[in-house]
Amino acid sequence: MNNCVIDRIKVCWIDLIVSIFLIACSLKRVRIFFSRLLILLLFFLSCNDKEGGVDTIVLWEQGKGSCNNYRIPSLIVTGKGTLLAFCEGREAGDTGDINLLLKRSEDNGKSWSEEQIVWDDGGNTCGNPCPVIDEETGRIWLFLTWNNGKERENEIIRKTSRSPRLPYVTYSDDDGKTWSAPLSLGESCRYPSWGWYATGPGVGIQLRRGLHKGRLIIPANHSYDDPEGNLANGPYSYGVHVIYSDDHGKSWQIGEPITPGCNESQITELSDGILLMNMRSYNNQQARGVSYSKDGGGKHGRILSMITSW
Repeated sequence: MNNCVIDRIKVCWIDLIVSIFLIACSLKRVRIFFSRLLILLLFFLSCNDKEGGVDTIVLWEQGKGSCNNYRIPSLIVTGKGTLLAFCEGREAGDTGDINLLLKRSEDNGKSWSEEQIVWDDGGNTCGNPCPVIDEETGRIWLFLTWNNGKERENEIIRKTSRSPRLPYVTYSDDDGKTWSAPLSLGESCRYPSWGWYATGPGVGIQLRRGLHKGRLIIPANHSYDDPEGNLANGPYSYGVHVIYSDDHGKSWQIGEPITPGCNESQITELSDGILLMNMRSYNNQQARGVSYSKDGGGKHGRILSMITSW
């Protein structure tokens, strides 16, 4: 019997035993504990060494290349099958001179192009890449954010900075080889009272079902005034929202904020057309937060703990 079959048998037995126990048990905390235990067991079983593993190619390495550090990666596949890998090129932390970088692969990741700079604004911060493909037009949209490189996140949250952090968008019609000049969406996709702003990090989606089929959606987050918040020593909190377009990017708008205490999110469309937002949570749940939308991202329900919502 090969290792793959043995692994599957292990998983089935563990799943069966834990499932029976959970059905028989009525204590909520115990259910949560064994759910987490099951996840860990399945993870370790999937990590067994096997011959013929996945090959690894390092696209950016700390201390090598044009920058000292590389962070906030994003990967997407174009309509032509080209892989586009984005990241931030940094010298230090989350502020300062940060450039938006790109490498392309036209052979399923076997080889990669030389590094390409999508946006370099001198000593300012250009980052948080979040691309989405319009499958109807083929255009590649790339969302990102900009702020003055001399100003830190806490200053922007408290709105003591000279300028806020702003959302921008650029696009490519030639499979990522060239990009349009970044366009600010600060007027249409940001409330004036917001301070911090970040797109993604990760990727956007295009809806495939329902009344809003074809809608382009980008997950994003922001800081806002909150009398009960303690972000940056208060009174501020993080919130999540989406940027979306129903006209293939001719115009962009935002959905209602998801609050309180969440940022850094990704969104997906479920088989029934409901959207699931998965968010980093600051709500003392020791788990990521989730929220659902039944109207294509315009409005989301209350924030649930990822563990207890199962």
